[in-house]
Amino acid sequence: MGEFVKRVIFLQRNDILYINKIQISLFGGLYSSYNDNVMNDGFLKYLLEAIEEEMFGKPICRDVYEAAMFYTYHIIKDHIFNDGCKRTGIQSALLFLEKNGLSLKEDATSHLKEFTISIEKNQITKSQIVAWFKKNTV
Repeated sequence: MGEFVKRVIFLQRNDILYINKIQISLFGGLYSSYNDNVMNDGFLKYLLEAIEEEMFGKPICRDVYEAAMFYTYHIIKDHIFNDGCKRTGIQSALLFLEKNGLSLKEDATSHLKEFTISIEKNQITKSQIVAWFKKNTV
């Protein structure tokens, strides 16, 4: 297991489920309590396992910015939840970064909605998402 994976605090399933539940309760949307609002459980399991895995002896995510992208991208693009995927994706990444000592710059908060929509619409690449997190956190 790589050094990055050993020293990073990753989100757990319950963290992501809670974020989705809070986002729906705060801002509205469809919520199904019978399955914790999960639409694609296989994709959620993939996300939680793959983010800590290695491929060819190297971690899939080499740093916290790539891991933040991984959370955001996969929650949004894999439509893990019935509703609130964009909100859950970005908030999961921000919680992950916070758990690992980084926070969003104040002036970046006004760009969160535009940023998450651009991910959903395939207007930015994964490497551009990583760059955005690098540029907008301290």
